[in-house]
Amino acid sequence: MAKIRIRHKGSLSKYGFNLHSPEKEQMKAMHEADKHYGKGEVDRKLAALEAFNKHRPRERKRIRELIDRNRR
Repeated sequence: MAKIRIRHKGSLSKYGFNLHSPEKEQMKAMHEADKHYGKGEVDRKLAALEAFNKHRPRERKRIRELIDRNRR
């Protein structure tokens, strides 16, 4: 089993990202993080969140939607 490496812990929450926040706030936080870390790094962070929530189907689905939306 491979470990998930997190380079900058808390980096999404630093920009205001919270899984339980409204979608508009999440998108704003992700765009700010994109500017600082780049889309690839933010996608990796969201993918790690998705993996950590593998037994929570609702949260996992929301994270997957955020990943797809961030890639556009």
